[in-house]
Amino acid sequence: MVIFIYFLLLALGLVAYKLKKYSSYIIISFLIISNGAGFLPEPLPVKVNDVFLMLCIGTWFIKYRVFPLDDAGRYIKYLAIYYTLSSLITILLGIENSHYALMVLRLEIYILAYFLFKTLPFVSIEHSARGIFFISLITGIFYYLQFLGITGILQNGDKEVTGITTRLNNIPLCTDFIIFYLVYTSKKVHFKWFYLLFFIGMVLMSQNRGQWLAVGLCVSIILIYKRQAKKIIYGTLFLTITIYIFLPVISYRFSEGGKTGSDLLTEISGCYNILVNGGSQYYSQGASVIYTEGTSMFRALLIRERLDFMLNNPITIFCGIGSIHEMSSSAAKLPFMMGNLWENGNVKKIDTNDLAFFSHFVRYGLIYIILFLKFLVASLKQLLRNHKSELFFCCFMLLLDSLIQTFNGDRFSGINMMFIPLLLISQAFKQN
Repeated sequence: MVIFIYFLLLALGLVAYKLKKYSSYIIISFLIISNGAGFLPEPLPVKVNDVFLMLCIGTWFIKYRVFPLDDAGRYIKYLAIYYTLSSLITILLGIENSHYALMVLRLEIYILAYFLFKTLPFVSIEHSARGIFFISLITGIFYYLQFLGITGILQNGDKEVTGITTRLNNIPLCTDFIIFYLVYTSKKVHFKWFYLLFFIGMVLMSQNRGQWLAVGLCVSIILIYKRQAKKIIYGTLFLTITIYIFLPVISYRFSEGGKTGSDLLTEISGCYNILVNGGSQYYSQGASVIYTEGTSMFRALLIRERLDFMLNNPITIFCGIGSIHEMSSSAAKLPFMMGNLWENGNVKKIDTNDLAFFSHFVRYGLIYIILFLKFLVASLKQLLRNHKSELFFCCFMLLLDSLIQTFNGDRFSGINMMFIPLLLISQAFKQN
């Protein structure tokens, strides 16, 4: 039943593009990549990424157009070629069978949507922003309702809720971007302070300390950049009120009951020792090290274990271990003990959303890191050149926000995380 809803959205998206209803096309695309704004499960037996690829392919058939390569587009082309070559070499060397290697490749080529987004007029993106905002608002309402016991409507919200200190991470996909926009915009927005409290509250309720830090830093940068003393004063007062309202959640997150492992300084010291001296003494604990030593120590162990493995064959540092699929027998043979667990108790050997870039580094090596960072630098420069556009500036802040959270989660993998950045970066390079 669920897959038919996705295919209905797919058909509506194609019709909208054919009729040049580009704002509707963008909103439908957003609904697909966000699992219906968080209300729909995966469209098994395929994935959301597959449905989005079908939409892209169908769109190209409706209107094929070639654009001159800009700086970001050039590196996206290089990345797509590199992913393809890595997949083919992995198959030819017998590292992975063709079925699984191509399954990995299909999860990477969403970046080519960048060129599709260039066919969209910027005014349609501006118009669609309002629709995406109200969709996020609806998702946010159901997020808060989970703390009143109304669960099971939003996906990934099946955790037993025991009060406001229950940690729920299924906040709307565009939460950070909306916060930056509300802080930065000079346009009149009715109930702006209420909306800010609403969306910042979800960031606080999710109890993600890395996100707290990133959003806090980015909002501070925006206020300083605007150089408006009045807004800084109001912002400080608003922040004080917000912290007071959500103080029980914030206090709990830093209490013995809400934290994992030891205190922050001890974790930082432990991470340094692991990255410099190794941490093999912890490997036997697996994912349970999160509860004994903390999430930062777990991530440091994840990095060190895989680096040690790759250093045994130095070419993998540059090219990675290949397009190995997480569910294949090739992945099962990897000797990793650190990693999150599947439902059957097995360790996830490659895919992890704990660290930005790292799963890709393991598969594709330093070549991927260099190409992707060049894409990011080119994008950040162009967005900053067009900073007078509020959407472009907020996209710049969103990328900065994601970079600050590099050690806190992966916000650069998958079309769900990269939809807004790719959409706006493609438009920034169209501006004079």
